[in-house]
Amino acid sequence: MSIWSANVSFANGSLVVAGCAATELAKEFGTPAFILDEADFRARATEYKNELEKVFPNSTVYYAGKAFLCVELVRWLSELGLGVDVATGGELAVALAGKIPANRIQVHGNNKSIAEIKRAVEVGVGSIVVDSIIEIERIAKIAKELNKVQPVMIRLTPGIHAE
Repeated sequence: MSIWSANVSFANGSLVVAGCAATELAKEFGTPAFILDEADFRARATEYKNELEKVFPNSTVYYAGKAFLCVELVRWLSELGLGVDVATGGELAVALAGKIPANRIQVHGNNKSIAEIKRAVEVGVGSIVVDSIIEIERIAKIAKELNKVQPVMIRLTPGIHAE
């Protein structure tokens, strides 16, 4: 798999993305600009999903929001049946704005605030990845207050101490 989009070419010394010359994109949108090739993104995401499901039926591929996250990209993920992994309250807000089902959102990342945990439990995220003993206590307390059962996963990192 190439780092370049399948729809990237070079013409007359210029980068062309999905038929759009980078020089023209720069004129229209300015620089720096972040350009995504939707067709290539969808094709790669679908390939990951299909390959994982061959080996692990009923599994979910999660896109790491920290790579790049915007509402439109979340819509693509939702349409493709993928999940999104978020690490902050802002990323969670973007995921929700993109209308992905909350059960396909995973909250991951150390040092989650009480407000971030509460929002995740309120909206019913699919899981919260626990990074510390303190988070277990916080999630349990918040879930109890909201009368919810919150699925969690535990990230174990032997030899690494967050404190």
